[in-house]
Amino acid sequence: MKTGRDDTILEINDVSKYYQTGRSLFRKTEKKMTALDKVSLKINKGEIFGLVGKSGSGKSTIGRLVLNLEKPDSGSIIFAETEINSLRGKSLKQFRQKMQMICQDPYQSLNPYFSVFDTIAEPLVIHNIGDKKEQLSRVQELLEDFGLSPATDFLDRYPHQLSGGQRQRVAIARAMVLKPEFIVADEPTSMLDATVSIQIYSILAHLKKYAGITFLFITHNIAAARLLCDRIAVLNEGIVVETGDCESIVDNPASEYTKALIQAQPSFSYESA
Repeated sequence: MKTGRDDTILEINDVSKYYQTGRSLFRKTEKKMTALDKVSLKINKGEIFGLVGKSGSGKSTIGRLVLNLEKPDSGSIIFAETEINSLRGKSLKQFRQKMQMICQDPYQSLNPYFSVFDTIAEPLVIHNIGDKKEQLSRVQELLEDFGLSPATDFLDRYPHQLSGGQRQRVAIARAMVLKPEFIVADEPTSMLDATVSIQIYSILAHLKKYAGITFLFITHNIAAARLLCDRIAVLNEGIVVETGDCESIVDNPASEYTKALIQAQPSFSYESA
């Protein structure tokens, strides 16, 4: 299916998602909770698109749907002109190479029994890319790129031997090892302090500028979105309340909900690398 726009890499068209709640051992009835209600978004190649809202607004649900980890109840998601919900077998495996994720908590997302090398190299092993020597070279290159230098000092370490910032750098390296086109970054700095968060933002900005990566950046922090994103969508209870150029929305919000988010957040800035 064609998107009709050469610069569009991802389209979310009238997507709704529901979950069943309320059933228990003593109560058999279920209630339907609306996580997303006819959400439509377009993300362009090479941009960082922010998805902003409070906890429970549906942000992470969109992330899981975009990654094809869950299926929408209605609507369609099109990545690189392909409807992803119909992907199976080899096509789905190829999609997994193009679309990667950076999780919120690197300590939870990293296998404690895997060394840094094994963690980053695992996607290469799964997709049968390169021999051991080539995999080692790729892992060392990424470690150096993301500030874990010298790389040989980190290859044999385990997650508990790393700081929070170092763990998230390893998680970013793992996401980048397959050279993806698109990354979903779900609250990637919420477990880190402000100084380390700014360093991670700088890495993401660098990847956008020099590697051409497109990001869906999920955050509750509208100040972080303004710092990093080109455009944002503001989500409230599964509904997009406004979307557009990041600075325009932050400087002149149309929604009372967006105004409340802005008033609740501190601001900060950095010099991008």
